[in-house]
Amino acid sequence: MKALAESGDVEAQFYVACMYEDGQGVPKNHDDGGVEETAQSDCVGS
Repeated sequence: MKALAESGDVEAQFYVACMYEDGQGVPKNHDDGGVEETAQSDCVGS
């Protein structure tokens, strides 16, 4: 999926972004760094 996203596939870019938002495919960092979530997500299940 990431390769498709990197090649410009818009739908794949959306799904990769949702995966990253959910913490999938990235190292875990439990320190939120003081960031507050204020925006509504378009990702299903978020």
